[in-house]
Amino acid sequence: VNLSTTGADINGDANIDGTLTSDGLTVDGVATLNRTNPILLFNETDTTDLNAGLNLNGSSFEVAKYADAGNKVNDVLSIDISTGDISFYEDTGTTAKFFWDASAESLGIGTSSPSSKLSITESTVGDLITVTGANGTDLRIGNHASANGGIYINSQAASDDLRFRTQGSDRMTITSAGSVGIGTSSPSELLHINSGTGNTGLFIESTDANSNLIFRDVDSTGNIALGCVGDDFRIQNAGSERIRLDSNGNVGIGTTSPRNASGFVGLTLDDASGSFIDFNDSGVRVLTISGNATGNDINTVTAIPLRFKTNNSEAMRITSA
Repeated sequence: VNLSTTGADINGDANIDGTLTSDGLTVDGVATLNRTNPILLFNETDTTDLNAGLNLNGSSFEVAKYADAGNKVNDVLSIDISTGDISFYEDTGTTAKFFWDASAESLGIGTSSPSSKLSITESTVGDLITVTGANGTDLRIGNHASANGGIYINSQAASDDLRFRTQGSDRMTITSAGSVGIGTSSPSELLHINSGTGNTGLFIESTDANSNLIFRDVDSTGNIALGCVGDDFRIQNAGSERIRLDSNGNVGIGTTSPRNASGFVGLTLDDASGSFIDFNDSGVRVLTISGNATGNDINTVTAIPLRFKTNNSEAMRITSA
């Protein structure tokens, strides 16, 4: 041991029982702290209760905040040296808000139990992830403020679209005005589908015998549905079927079973009160054909003749008289 007015040089081991106070300490080699829960404190003399400490508590190596009195205030960082897990604590030091699960190779933000490679948990409304591009535009993912909650994806800039890509090409675009384009990045309506040369832009399928596309406006008291039943096409309104085109090409109005004659396609009109066909000219009724259980009528309505033609030539006429 060499002692002088400028310091002390120790070659070998130095065992200190108690407290060592020094304005500086240089260790050339390995410094070892041997005790239960060893602590190395760094005291900042020009602040109050803002000191740092390194301590080993069981298998947990901790970076913590310490008060001037030497007591630990809260943890900042904890590394489990047995598992490799790493915890970063929020400002109170009680809850790990940024957690690395070494065995699962998963990262948790807001949770110490990540359920996937990256898990983000937050109970308050607002942005969770913000991605800022070179031109300053933001893509934000967060918790929605609606009563049902949910997640939102938001292209923040006023004039920027939200684009979804595969293999480097745009597949779906949501414009800043809210229009959705599939197969086009410039939708002209709220939903615009461009199938390219594929011709089929929309395919609707169900797991049972019925499949429908439903329309409704603000004044509707019921829905308008276009759909299929098996191989038949049908049109419904107000919950009832009105028109059916069956798989053989027969059309039924007011019936789900249109009839035909052998070798022909047919048009069937069916109603509980009878059936009626109305012919108009610029809004003026000129001919009606009707039928029910009591009789059938062909009526020119106004004082005009009823003509019968064959091969495009008149063969018979019934005048209004």
